[in-house]
Order: sequence, then C-alpha cells, then structure tokens
Amino acid sequence: MKVLFHFVSGQLMPNYIASKIIQPDINVFLCTDEADKQYDKLVSYFDNPQKEKVDAWDYDKIQLQLEKIINKYSDDTIILNFTAGNKIMSLAGFNLFKNIQKQCYYINTEDNEYIKFDFVTNTIIKQALDIKCELKDILMLNAQKVEFSNFKIAQAHKQLIHLLENNESLSSKLLPIINKINLTKNFNKEIDNGKLKGSLFRCQNNSSFVKIVMDDVTLYEHQESGEFLIDLLFGKWFEYVCFEKLKRLNYFDNIEWGCNIKRKERSPNDTYTDKNEIDIIGNRGIYYFIFECKAGNIKAEAVDKLVAIKETYIGRYSSLFFISKYPLDKNNNAHKNVLEKINDNNIIRLIYKDLNDRERLLNYFNRRANLR
Repeated sequence: MKVLFHFVSGQLMPNYIASKIIQPDINVFLCTDEADKQYDKLVSYFDNPQKEKVDAWDYDKIQLQLEKIINKYSDDTIILNFTAGNKIMSLAGFNLFKNIQKQCYYINTEDNEYIKFDFVTNTIIKQALDIKCELKDILMLNAQKVEFSNFKIAQAHKQLIHLLENNESLSSKLLPIINKINLTKNFNKEIDNGKLKGSLFRCQNNSSFVKIVMDDVTLYEHQESGEFLIDLLFGKWFEYVCFEKLKRLNYFDNIEWGCNIKRKERSPNDTYTDKNEIDIIGNRGIYYFIFECKAGNIKAEAVDKLVAIKETYIGRYSSLFFISKYPLDKNNNAHKNVLEKINDNNIIRLIYKDLNDRERLLNYFNRRANLR
C-alpha cells in the first residue's frame, strides 16, 4: 500500500493537494497538540485518515517519534509531504526520509507546482499543479457547509432578463424605484406617474407579480409562486447574464451561480443581508474566483462582503472580482468609497462589457496575484 505522511498546520490546502497528486491508500497526519482542531477538519475529506502525535519544537524527538510511526508501515511504500508544519518539523521529517531513501514532496503553490525529491535516484523533479477539484472542496476543507442555488430559469424569466439587459432606458428608470423598496417585507408597489405609470411589483403570500409598463405599453407581465421572480427584477438578472458570459469562456473547471455558505446561527431574516452568499464562484484546479455583481445600488458593503468571504472561508487560494453594469464614478461620493475599498483589498474591478473581452479576462484570471 501507498502511505502518505503529512504535517498538519493552519494551511490545510497543501495536505489536500498532495493527497490528490499521490492518491495514497492511507493518509497519516502528524499532529501536534495544537493541531488537533485542524485534523478534525481534515478527517472527512481524505481516504483512510490516521492521526499520530508528534512534538512541535524538538528536532531529535520528532525524528524518534517519526521512526516509531514509520515502523508501523514497514511493508508499505511511504512518502512524506513536508509542506505544512513549522520549519523544525519539516526539516526533521525531510532529513529522516532522506536518510532512509524515501520520497518527499513539497507543494509550491506560489509557482503553481509541486517538487518531488527522489533519494533513490538522487533527482529533484518539478511539475505543474494540474489537478481537478470539486467546487465544494476548498470551502468544506474549512469545515463549511455549502449549498449551490441551482436556479431554474423558465421562459418567463428569460423574457424578463432579456428586457432588463437590453433596454437601457427602462433599466435606468427602474433602478431608483426598486432601490427604495424594502425586500425584507411584503410589498405592493404601483407606479402611478411618469414613463413607467401602470407598472406594478408585488411580493405577498409567497407569490411574486411583475408588470412593467413603459409609455403606456405593457412590456412584461408575469405572476408565479415564490420570490424568485422578484429576486430577478431586483438584481439577480444581472448575476445571471454575468454567469452566462463567464461560463461561455470555458475557462473554469466548475462555475456556479449562487453559493450559500451555511452558518449554524443563520436565521430566516438573513435572506437579503447574509454576507455568506456568493453571487458567482468558479474554480480552475485549486484556485477559486469569486464574483460580486451589481447592476445598480452600489454600496461599500458589497466590497466588505467579498473581503469577508475570502478571509473567513476561502483564503489566499482565490481572487476577488467586482462586476458593475456601468463604470464607477470617482466623482460620485458613494462610488468613491467603493473604489477605495476595491483598490485597498486587491479586488479586480470589471464592468459588464469587459466580459466580452476574453483575452483581457484570461489575463486577469491567470495572474493569481494573491498567491504571491
């Protein structure tokens, strides 16, 4: 059997990557007392996990402990992933495996590669990290429960989306109206003057109704159960068109529209305020791309949400993108604050038309600046 030894620390990704590359029959996690909680997060996502205790700071003691553990697997092929752990642990493990002529691996995510040390042939081999991951993997490694929305787009939804995407005059007139509606409560908003006179937006008794009238012409009218129709009108239509364009790039291994990171303390009234909801999330290999999409009503809180998601749930193996329907105006006080936060937090800012420029997008995606 193939047995892979890992040191455990706060960075769990190197353990995951090494196991994906080597595909061992058994994963042995070398834990200090302080690393027990990290091990508990790992257990569910690896084949045949085993835990062994090692010291954190005593080089000689660590080597003696490792020798005893290795003897348990004397008939097996043993390999060490020495990426994680502190420097003393890594050095003790590396030198021991070198002395007994066993393979060692180092996961160098900064250069998107892994390094294999073969002490039988005295060779060092570098290879690109080319592994496939499920979209849930990174989030679940951090002990998060994740749900993807799996929105169902019916023909009536497509008609509304097409109307909002392509009728600029309508969109600009709708924005100030819908921005004033409180989505946390049932509402019945009828427009009784102006170019949109006769339009009606209603969300009551688990039912949605949208009627859009412009210059006395009914452009759209539909009623259905649930709140999804209203959600589309109030911004999800823009998430959808962004998602479709990103999906057509064929760049991502996986991409999803709507991701909810579940919290135990989440309550029903968090529907529109939860900072654990991701508009669009995709991955290529181990690297994740998180998109916040805003057709209007741009506030600094949207940037705070992006940063909180990255820092709390995903970490450095990700890039953040803020997509707006129109360019942000630095002379607009509200936009100025947003722009400052975007720049301060290394977020890539895009406008909708940028999604048609494949070369530019791939250049952004391939930078992976947060790993360096």
